[in-house]
Amino acid sequence: MCPNNIGVFVMRDDTQIQIERLLKEIEVQKAINTFQQHALKAETSDALLKGVVEIFPHLTFLGALDKGAVFLMDDQAQELVMVAHRNLSEAQLRRCNRVSLGHCLCGRAALTGQIQFSSEVDERHEIRFEDMHPHGHFNVPILVDGRMRGVIVIYLRHQGGWDPEGVGFLEVAATIVAGALKRLTFEKALHIREEMLRQVIANAPCGIVAVRHDGTIEIFNAAAQQMFGFDQEEIRGRKIIDLIPFPLRNFSQDIMRCCIDTNTVHILGQTPFEAEAMRKDGSVFPIRLAINRMEDIHDVSFIAMILDMSSEKLLFDEVVQLERTIIEYAPFGILVTDNHEKIVLFNSESEELFGYLREEVIGKPVSSLIPQGMRWFYSYDLQNHASGIKARKSGAESEAVRKDGSHFPVRLAVNRIVMHGQPSFVGMIADISDEKRLYSELVQSEKMAGLGSMVAGVAHEINTPVGIGITATSELEERASKFRQLVHDEGISEEELEEFMDSTFRLSSLIRFNLERAADLVRSFKSVAVDQSSDQLRTFKLRTYVESAVLTLHHELRHTKLVVAVVCPENLVIRSHPGAFSQIVLNLINNSRIHAFDPDQSGHISMEFVVEGDHLLFTYRDNGKGMSEEIRSHIFDPFFTTRRDLGGSGLGMHIVYNLATQTLGGNISCQSAPGSGMTIRIDMPLRR
Repeated sequence: MCPNNIGVFVMRDDTQIQIERLLKEIEVQKAINTFQQHALKAETSDALLKGVVEIFPHLTFLGALDKGAVFLMDDQAQELVMVAHRNLSEAQLRRCNRVSLGHCLCGRAALTGQIQFSSEVDERHEIRFEDMHPHGHFNVPILVDGRMRGVIVIYLRHQGGWDPEGVGFLEVAATIVAGALKRLTFEKALHIREEMLRQVIANAPCGIVAVRHDGTIEIFNAAAQQMFGFDQEEIRGRKIIDLIPFPLRNFSQDIMRCCIDTNTVHILGQTPFEAEAMRKDGSVFPIRLAINRMEDIHDVSFIAMILDMSSEKLLFDEVVQLERTIIEYAPFGILVTDNHEKIVLFNSESEELFGYLREEVIGKPVSSLIPQGMRWFYSYDLQNHASGIKARKSGAESEAVRKDGSHFPVRLAVNRIVMHGQPSFVGMIADISDEKRLYSELVQSEKMAGLGSMVAGVAHEINTPVGIGITATSELEERASKFRQLVHDEGISEEELEEFMDSTFRLSSLIRFNLERAADLVRSFKSVAVDQSSDQLRTFKLRTYVESAVLTLHHELRHTKLVVAVVCPENLVIRSHPGAFSQIVLNLINNSRIHAFDPDQSGHISMEFVVEGDHLLFTYRDNGKGMSEEIRSHIFDPFFTTRRDLGGSGLGMHIVYNLATQTLGGNISCQSAPGSGMTIRIDMPLRR
């Protein structure tokens, strides 16, 4: 009997356990339902999270205390921020207001994304304070689409145990809260977007009209009301066809029916087009219209964006008239050609420039006036732009032909435009005959000023050896007179004869040396000065000539600490314009002396000439201050100078540019940077 009794007793214990488990499952399911109902009813994130901390204390199966908190993630600060709490002390609220990731149990839960549990206040509780009561913790992370959003903190009875069923419930509860947060975030963003859309439609400067599939008006914003003269109440529900002038209504109805039936708006298109509309008072006015189809759950409708073109059309007519007036009375010639470079527009200033009446040139090739045509100048600008070359002038210079056959220089700027739907070219032309003449006079004046400065310098240099020679000659003459007196009157000793001969030799050598130095200066000045005043071709030894040009600057360089070196083959003989070479050398050295070096600064200038095939490469370098990119880009511009306080005209480097590119037929470039000196390279064809 005993074994049977024992068996019955065991069965009763199992049944009790099952009943208790079932009751707990029912309690857990009720708790889940409570969370789901709260999550569905919550209208804001604050309401959701505050309700969460109110629910947990009522869940007896967790062993939760009547206190708790919820934190949300501050992504920028990488901290948890307390947003809801229940029955926490002032010390807890102050110390736990913000918790860094990885710190304390809640920070670890946020960092790992896993539930953190403790049955008591242990060493993992980094944030402690006086009068902290013993308790346990569940720290449950809230993950939204795998991203950490926050942590729920549940306070437990001291020495509470780890219950797998309770942990499972917490994971489900955290998932419910995460889903509700995601929903509320989406609804908030959707509400913001809807409000923004309402504000945009209400305050749009253009009329916005939404039309249902049956043609009735659903949205009619304030701009549309003002444009058409209808109020919102009286227009809503009316047909869109009521806004279309009578002659166009049948056609418009056919188009709308076609769009609805074929489920497309390709006939109207999304590109704005011009049409006519009718106001409430029956008046017709021009509009610009863009139509798009919209789909929603209940219906298919169209939305139209409308601009009143009445004032714009009037303004357009005024602008066209203003443009015609500006073109006609512009102080420079304006030519417009079609894509085949036939003249289609010829203003009054062009008539003055070329001597033609516009009736005589309209339809004729522009090459009869500008031999190179206009397309070439536009292509040239495109090539310069594509290659990164910055043009020095706002327009290119060319030659034009008058009606009488005479040629004259012009500055021409060409742009491409679209006229009447066809590609065209517009050219703005200015006669620069007077400018060219004035420029030539200025350049010649600059050359003469440089020549005058050279004359003064050479004269000063010659004065020294000539003065020494005169002094030595006077002394020699005096010694010869005394020697003659001794010979006739008293006789001379052997020592007196030796002294006379030594002094005579010394003074004669001194006279010869200084006369030769003066002769070298005169010879150098003569060759350079004559060549500077003439542009004629002649054959000369390049190194000797360049050294002569440098010698003429000895007066300016003697007071500086600059060293000038010339690197050139000894026997290189070329046929070219020697005046251009000397002018380039003098201007470059003077530019370095004035701009690149301070008065007492040591420096080095080198000029290297290298023959490569049929070209001569001239490289000029100084190790001075260098210059910024802005200054470097303007260094060859006429009248550009940074030392106008020292009397700079801004023509020196411009003359170098013109001599290198026009007189010598070469190319010139400049490289420089602050603190890196300057390098000028000239590549010119070589005539041996």
